[in-house]
Amino acid sequence: MTERLVLRCPRSGDGKIVNVAICATFNDLHRWMDWAESKPTVEQSEATMREFQVRFIAREEMVYLLFSREQETFVGVVSLTPKDWRLPKFEIGYWCHRHHQNRGYTTEAVRCLTDLAFEKLDAIRIEIRCDAENVRSYRVAEKLGYQLEGKLKQETLSTNPAKKYRDTLIFAKIKPDDTHK
Repeated sequence: MTERLVLRCPRSGDGKIVNVAICATFNDLHRWMDWAESKPTVEQSEATMREFQVRFIAREEMVYLLFSREQETFVGVVSLTPKDWRLPKFEIGYWCHRHHQNRGYTTEAVRCLTDLAFEKLDAIRIEIRCDAENVRSYRVAEKLGYQLEGKLKQETLSTNPAKKYRDTLIFAKIKPDDTHK
């Protein structure tokens, strides 16, 4: 939990509220997210929520649904994906419902997951990767003190048919540790 948000694992029955948000936010999601090729059905969203629940329990990917504490409305999704448990190293991903953007919810949720990864999971490195043209996404990383480490040119295919390739920015935050200096 944060000051304004409740973060919880997806569960059976969440497909409908997530589907409504995806459909309302589809133009934004389609532009930046590889998984948003077409609008899903409610049944597809429900299956995805159940899959996320299983993956959460297995510690393969910790997807959290965001709800406003005040109105108990669905706000968006943040995820913490282990990239290497031996380090341990994680990647954070996120998206916000169109009706709740520009209110700082995503930044608040990413701050919470960053703290969780460092304090509870002993992370030494957390990455945020985003399209180089996705200003809103990389502003979240910058606000939270993530450092831009690089730009991978023509790293993935674009979801935009007018542009074949896209560049990816990699931001990272490293846990302060005197033994690595």
